[in-house]
Amino acid sequence: LNQYMEHRDVPEGLRERIKSFFDYIFLKQYGMLEEHIMSELPPYLFREVCKLRVKLIEKVPFWDPSIRSEVFLMDTAKALRPLTYAPSSIILYHREKQRELSIVRSGEVQIYLKESAQPLSTLLPGDFVGDFQLIFGKLHPVGIRASPKSFCETLMLSLDGLMRVLALPGHEDIQNACLDAW
Repeated sequence: LNQYMEHRDVPEGLRERIKSFFDYIFLKQYGMLEEHIMSELPPYLFREVCKLRVKLIEKVPFWDPSIRSEVFLMDTAKALRPLTYAPSSIILYHREKQRELSIVRSGEVQIYLKESAQPLSTLLPGDFVGDFQLIFGKLHPVGIRASPKSFCETLMLSLDGLMRVLALPGHEDIQNACLDAW
């Protein structure tokens, strides 16, 4: 890592942030990115991990288990991407048109307005943002950033991920409803 950054003339401040990120990954995930770990799991273990993700996604109204099938919830859980943010990193800019749902898994996320230096609110593990924007493509009225206190881990569902889930067999009714809304 040091050789790479030296070869690329990475500025010292950025080097420290990169080292801090990889130190965190090493401590939390023994140096392996979660996506790599998940891709190496046998199918039955992968499903078990996805069941844990379902518990997070079903808190989002669109994925309410009283109106969505277990299969749809599991397919969505499989499409979630784990992302890790360093302290104070911007996750989503205020007034950005980003069609993503973010669910906080660990750490804290601050909600802010561009004009305000102070956060409006704080999201904690299990909280989410971006469901309406993912489904309807609206601008985000607020920005979100990782708390300056610690790293933040999220699960993210992109519009592409949602579209892949909706294209799977058995989800035609949800796909049609979404297309009607769009």
